[in-house]
Amino acid sequence: MNSTEPVLQPGFTALDLFEREMPGALRFDAASAFVTRSGIELLAALPQPRRSRLVCRAGHGITEPGALAMAADELGTQVRVVAGREAARFHPKLYLVQTRDRLVVLAGSGNLTAAGLRDNVEQFELHDLGASSPAAMQHARRFNELWERGIPLEAVRSTSFWDAWTEQSARRLVLRQEVDEFDGALDREASSIVSAASPAASITPSRGRSALMPASDVPGALDRWYDDAAHRRVGAGFLAEAIEEVHRHAGTSWALLALRSRNDDQLRFQLMLQNRDLIRLREDGCLIVGVADDPAIADVLRRFPRTIRTPGPDGVPDLTVHAEDLAGAVPLLRRVALAHVRSRRGQARSVRANSHSRAAVEEIARAAGRPLPQPLYASQ
Repeated sequence: MNSTEPVLQPGFTALDLFEREMPGALRFDAASAFVTRSGIELLAALPQPRRSRLVCRAGHGITEPGALAMAADELGTQVRVVAGREAARFHPKLYLVQTRDRLVVLAGSGNLTAAGLRDNVEQFELHDLGASSPAAMQHARRFNELWERGIPLEAVRSTSFWDAWTEQSARRLVLRQEVDEFDGALDREASSIVSAASPAASITPSRGRSALMPASDVPGALDRWYDDAAHRRVGAGFLAEAIEEVHRHAGTSWALLALRSRNDDQLRFQLMLQNRDLIRLREDGCLIVGVADDPAIADVLRRFPRTIRTPGPDGVPDLTVHAEDLAGAVPLLRRVALAHVRSRRGQARSVRANSHSRAAVEEIARAAGRPLPQPLYASQ
């Protein structure tokens, strides 16, 4: 294919294109209004080009500063941000993949998020051009004009703006999850209307974003998630230790969220400080932990081959440990995971948990067999 005319492909996603083209890419350029960790994680799973650039808006909504740090630190991407009054007006979704003899251009509606790249119903137009063609040069200039609007990320990360943005991002996450709960209630109401209007029609919940568990589902959740009481005690006990550690070192500015995950559609308890997931306990019994770099990680991976290591933000890996391996793996992980919790202290201020996080803490305390501290809530 070598055409200056856009190719419209129903059902085609941006991720479909990236999976096809990235193995042979020399360069990848992205201009997107919003960027989240979920989007960067999708890119991180693909072969990386020799050079990549990313420009997006700073603040003003969805973009996560931790996602940009991950792109820069782990993927080696050159990152720029559009800040100030101009940020609210910056709204492109343009992706360029350059190979040895082609420039593939994707332009449409999807942001650099898991929802925009994979999950949502988006609109994209695909151009497949000769690398040195006039049309390719025109699209390259188009991206460069957007690129020049940004400020290098390294010039932003040491400023008070970055600190304020990071703090606001964590608070926005909690507010977004509350809005998602409202949206979910409306979706449930709308499903009856749609079904009445058209028996063949249905509304299915989006897998592109996390949503709060109903508060009524939190009590007794761990009993439902774990068939084995011993596994339940180990998982709940480890999360209880992490709660006590983060409360000791960060005061009340943490949150334990009860969510249905946007990535795998599973229920989970998610311990957070700032906008970083520290510990996640999933309904299939798996434990996901952020861990400080340590030889113990290699020991866990060697002894428990079902353990999965994935990249996390700020260069800190996540380990997903199978429920049946918790008893053996947790003693090895305790030191490095809690060291990571301590390393995050002082990096967050006044994160207010959603209203039913109190029930999530109480559920962990019940399963662990001891009282636990509570974070600062919005009503306080």
